[in-house]
Amino acid sequence: MPGCVRAVETSGLLRKDLEKMNEIYRIKKGFLLRRMGGSAVVVAVDEAAKSFKGVIKLNEVGAFLWERLNEGATVEQLVQAVTDAYDVEREQARANIETFLAKAKEGGLLV
Repeated sequence: MPGCVRAVETSGLLRKDLEKMNEIYRIKKGFLLRRMGGSAVVVAVDEAAKSFKGVIKLNEVGAFLWERLNEGATVEQLVQAVTDAYDVEREQARANIETFLAKAKEGGLLV
């Protein structure tokens, strides 16, 4: 019966992964990407500026992701966009995107 337990655990992981893949991530209102010179920064405006102080500096790929997240995107859509635009393997792109999303969520930047 160990195989049955493993199958249940695996199906639970797959279900969780599928839910995560289908979740649409979107930037919260009040955060704007600004490009200045060769840099990209995110600033809080309006109501968001009352609780979020400072700026967020993004690299090229971070700014690329931010622009897509303004419209809303799933992890899979972000992975596809990054691998289409940059020379990176899907697994590496996914890992980096998941880290970016986790930090953005932790910072209260996503809805």
